[in-house]
Amino acid sequence: MVSITIQGREFNAPTPYSAGHSLSENEASAFNQLLHENLRNNFAKTVKNADEAQKAGKPAVSQEDLQRQFDEYASKYEFGVRKSGGGGDSSLPKDPTLRQAHSMAREAIRALAKKKSFTVSAEWVASKVPEFLEKNPAYLEEARRRVESQASISVEELDFSDAQASRGEENGGGDSTPDEQDQAAA
Repeated sequence: MVSITIQGREFNAPTPYSAGHSLSENEASAFNQLLHENLRNNFAKTVKNADEAQKAGKPAVSQEDLQRQFDEYASKYEFGVRKSGGGGDSSLPKDPTLRQAHSMAREAIRALAKKKSFTVSAEWVASKVPEFLEKNPAYLEEARRRVESQASISVEELDFSDAQASRGEENGGGDSTPDEQDQAAA
């Protein structure tokens, strides 16, 4: 059993599935449906980008090329593994400077691909990052500068004495000052 929260209340939920579990016909159907939904949702941006590029007068990406990209993506897809997204991207390094450099490199690679009318997967972009950073060491230096700059900024120095907005009901509500709300929350 595992504890889950539903509408703020805790419930014990069964965990009948484990590696090697034999699936019933209905379970297999449900997992296949979930797989198809995830593939559809995750690959939609690639298709949209290809369609928008064609509408903008750039060379069309053939259905065969899109199918090859989709096949590659689907063959590597794993349930529960998040490979893209914002700050929670598990494929990025833990070191803040390297993480920043990888993010900047990915952005530059995607921009270059778009400029050249290529539609590329997140996995392909990620695979090119080490080569890109090796050929462009200035990205690592800029990442180091950004991380050091962010570390030197202190928001604690902000003066809230003239703040007019309240924080809302989730933090106590009312017209209390941010200092009073911080003290109440502590």
